[in-house]
Amino acid sequence: MSFLCSPSAGYYLYFEASSPAQPGETSCFFSREFPGGSCHHLTFWYHMLGSGIGKLSVQIKTSGGSKSVWEKSGEQGDKWIQASVDIKSDLPYKVLPIVFPGC
Repeated sequence: MSFLCSPSAGYYLYFEASSPAQPGETSCFFSREFPGGSCHHLTFWYHMLGSGIGKLSVQIKTSGGSKSVWEKSGEQGDKWIQASVDIKSDLPYKVLPIVFPGC
């Protein structure tokens, strides 16, 4: 499973969703902190191929906890797909793409 943040610059994250990943494990990273009180727009590309694909979830984490703002489950074909989400939080927050491997 790949999560591409900037296609023109070529940056991407790769999360292994097949062996040696195990059901119940998660993979994630934190972005820098963004200020609260305004709306931000996140656009990214993802590639989810294979029978072991579980779920990709984009969450925001604040001092008040975490919440999912976007998610997709299961194989999505051998293609890069663009997704966008508007993020609004009154509190400062960090963005977390989280991978849940399949069974």
